Amino acid sequence: YASMTGKAKDNRIELNVDKNSAEYRHYYFEIERWLKDSCASLNLAVAANNEENKHSVSRNKKARELYDTGIEWLKKENYEKAAQYFKKAVDEDEKFAFAWDNLGICYRKLEKYDEALAAYNKSLEIDPDGITPLQNIPVVYQYQKKFDKALGAYKLLQARYPNDPEGFYGAGLVYLNNETDYENALQDLCKAYNLYIKNSSPYRVDAEKVINYIYSRMKADGKEKRFFEILEQNNIKTSDK
Repeated sequence: YASMTGKAKDNRIELNVDKNSAEYRHYYFEIERWLKDSCASLNLAVAANNEENKHSVSRNKKARELYDTGIEWLKKENYEKAAQYFKKAVDEDEKFAFAWDNLGICYRKLEKYDEALAAYNKSLEIDPDGITPLQNIPVVYQYQKKFDKALGAYKLLQARYPNDPEGFYGAGLVYLNNETDYENALQDLCKAYNLYIKNSSPYRVDAEKVINYIYSRMKADGKEKRFFEILEQNNIKTSDK
């Protein structure tokens, strides 16, 4: 991407269109990394989760209307107002899982963590496999500094959704930031990295940055060999070895 910012009149990028080639992968990841760092719209799009289950959307017209109004306030980041409408929606239909999910999000934004957990757990009662509460419950536990519970919640997410990198990425950060357990952090982050690659997700960039940080710490601790052993166990290759 650097050639696009130069002053020469004949600037151009030449890419090998073979997706398996080293050149293609190099430039693809470079452009993806730049977009992930620079583009707010991309970050919002890849964070969206609209997967529906049986009770995700209500059949109650009034509940849906209240929910839609809540979404509009949520987009405006007026969490107090949004929460009022999501609460009215679940009062109208107590099995409206998406409304419980978004009520949990509003409470989390408002730092009402106990209320957020109650909303997410209510959603899980309705749909035990609901991915939004499973992803957000450990986040709330981290805000509460209940790191053991956060780690347990991430392990549950891993068990329910073994192909979802978020459970591994989140657990890796808990190990790293609160346990200073570089090896377990690296194991989970390598799994997250591989799943991001498999899913063609730009969040691969985040995992890559944290793995690079862990490398610097393990190298400083004289554990560089162990770092590369863990990468090898997870089939990750690097030119730095």
